Amino acid sequence: MQLTKQQDNDIVPHFGALKRRVDRFIAPAALNKEHSAKMFFDDVGELGEVAIFGGLLRDLCLETNRTFYSDIDVVIETDDERGLASKVAKFDAMKNSFGGYRLQ
Repeated sequence: MQLTKQQDNDIVPHFGALKRRVDRFIAPAALNKEHSAKMFFDDVGELGEVAIFGGLLRDLCLETNRTFYSDIDVVIETDDERGLASKVAKFDAMKNSFGGYRLQ
């Protein structure tokens, strides 16, 4: 598939550029810091490693963060189920049928 000039400009050129796009998406400057995704990641990150996967990374590789309007898929490496439940409760999380949590 041949990319047009505009499409080619939007594709992330290297990992550092993707990281900057993710950082801007997670903690946009204009967002109230009490409600940012970064606050969530920092909080649950106290329990273990946090990783983002799925559509967010794909879409930020191919386009800018202004075009992403889906969910963020996250996994947290922890054995502390009570600690995790306590932390996600602060964000009004609901347990889903797969044993994970859904947040707004």
